[in-house]
Amino acid sequence: MHGVILVNGNILKDNLIYLRKIKGRTQKELARDLNYSDKVISKWERGESIPDVSALNHIAMFFGVTIDELVSAVLSENAAMRRDAIIDYHITKGPSELMKKSIWIALAVYVLMLGSVILWFDWVMFLAVHFGLIIYLIFHQIIVQNIVVMAQYEGHEIRVNHRATKVSLYIDQRLVDEMDNTFAFNCYLSGKIQDKKIKVRISMGIDVKIRMFVE
Repeated sequence: MHGVILVNGNILKDNLIYLRKIKGRTQKELARDLNYSDKVISKWERGESIPDVSALNHIAMFFGVTIDELVSAVLSENAAMRRDAIIDYHITKGPSELMKKSIWIALAVYVLMLGSVILWFDWVMFLAVHFGLIIYLIFHQIIVQNIVVMAQYEGHEIRVNHRATKVSLYIDQRLVDEMDNTFAFNCYLSGKIQDKKIKVRISMGIDVKIRMFVE
């Protein structure tokens, strides 16, 4: 057990920020995981305070590092740590870049048409322009959110099927988690490979962003 722990405050705060981002956590989410307030997490990351020995041990265990690494090693330069935490994937089915960027063209056309409609005070056209944009946005989201990603971890196949209404996680072709995402902006799925937990975090906006981690 550590008797005296020499803490480099700058390294510690950088490591806390780095490890939190590698895990795909916000400060509030990490605070919930570690059972601390997000204000405390924020102070640690700004270097305004330093966790005590008990907190350091808890943090180190959560992130899968030693206390010595946490307080004195520059983990952000440790490629092995990064590879252990993040699972790389590739998209096997998804929209083209042109389709993803077409929304900006549609919005530009909408603004130009809206200006003309307002200038001529044509309320029928005003409603038609708005209705047309709404229809396009729905169509765009259905296409853009139709994604399939694949990954390999320790010889096991991981697949995420993402649709506009549902997202599913498969491990070795077996459904392990599923979520309705019709009105969701974030989805969280998880499954297990032996004693390791596979977590998938999906953020949805104009585009779909997927992060896959091992815990």
